[in-house]
Amino acid sequence: MRTLIPRWLITAYMPSRRWVFLREQPHGYLVFETPGGVTEDLAASKRAQQLVNSADALLIVSQDDVFLRRKTLPAASANHVQQVMRLQIPVETPFDMAEVASDTLVDSSSGPGNTIQVQQAIIRQDLIDTHRSALAQHGVSLARVDIASPDGTPMGFNLLDSALRTRMDATWPQLNRILTLVALGLVLAILALGWVNRERQVEALQTRISGAEAEARHVLELQARLRREIGIRKTIANRMSGPTQFPQLYASLTEAIPDDTWIEALTFDEQTLSLIGLSRSSGTILQTLEDTPGILSARFSSPVVSDARLGADRFRIEIMLEQPVSLSRPAEDNG
Repeated sequence: MRTLIPRWLITAYMPSRRWVFLREQPHGYLVFETPGGVTEDLAASKRAQQLVNSADALLIVSQDDVFLRRKTLPAASANHVQQVMRLQIPVETPFDMAEVASDTLVDSSSGPGNTIQVQQAIIRQDLIDTHRSALAQHGVSLARVDIASPDGTPMGFNLLDSALRTRMDATWPQLNRILTLVALGLVLAILALGWVNRERQVEALQTRISGAEAEARHVLELQARLRREIGIRKTIANRMSGPTQFPQLYASLTEAIPDDTWIEALTFDEQTLSLIGLSRSSGTILQTLEDTPGILSARFSSPVVSDARLGADRFRIEIMLEQPVSLSRPAEDNG
């Protein structure tokens, strides 16, 4: 699972601290990157100044400057053990709690039974203050005070004042967390802005598509209307070469009108013909009439009224003819 988490996020919440070590000497302090490594004089070496400015400073004091004691206690939490050991300082040691700084380590190997082995280190507070003041003259702020083990490595204590230790240990992790949250916030803001812009682009594209579709429908309607008008004009032009004879038109109407339709009155005026009558198929009679040769269009000129007594619909139809109607018969060619 840890391999799936970005390294920068792990560093922000579980920072890997870099330490530089200091040890007192008769005329100042020595600085080194690793215990037992090459040492530099803090006052005389620029590299030593660079080291202490680029990492957390850890002062290693001699065991001669501290009071170490071991105890076996019942198993308990680390905080509880720390409190118990500190409360026993004025009782079991020649020091007052206000005069010293202390820290407690629990040995990894447990004691007999349900007990633990505890080691406590006690140092005079004025000694730590002296070191802090001397190092402050070189611009060094201590992050930790530990004790040298026989091989020169730190034992794992932190004898620095708890209030100062809390600020030193928490400043950078807290800052890293803040920067991490700010970075995540910026990423989310960029993603949200990109999403908003994308939504706006989609809406603009949909608006353009809708406008294009409406324009295309309008063009198609105009084309269809133009085709109908062209067809009507061609029909009229083709059939106006000579007038329509009324007997021919009457014969066509007689053939077209269904058997369940009766004509009561017929009037005409040039290209307009009016029919009044009854029909049991009034729903299809207009289409039947418009399919008749010589008729341009047909429409009901008044509402259709149902006659329940006859079981038919009374209608009045107005017919537009393709050509004017003539009552005379065409002249016969006698050769």
